[in-house]
Amino acid sequence: MLKASVQMLFKGKDFPYALHMDCKVASSNDLLKNSQMKTVIRGNLEDIEGLKKTVEVKLKKD
Repeated sequence: MLKASVQMLFKGKDFPYALHMDCKVASSNDLLKNSQMKTVIRGNLEDIEGLKKTVEVKLKKD
């Protein structure tokens, strides 16, 4: 964690990340019930900032 924090300071918005998700879908639909979902999301901090702005705009409209 310390190494990543130092890299984030120097790379700023170009700091890369990878989010690995492995989960089961909870659904009342028999087709989807207990299905497994695995995904990897990759990007950099600049991508997260763009997503944050999009979500903030959407929340203000609601």
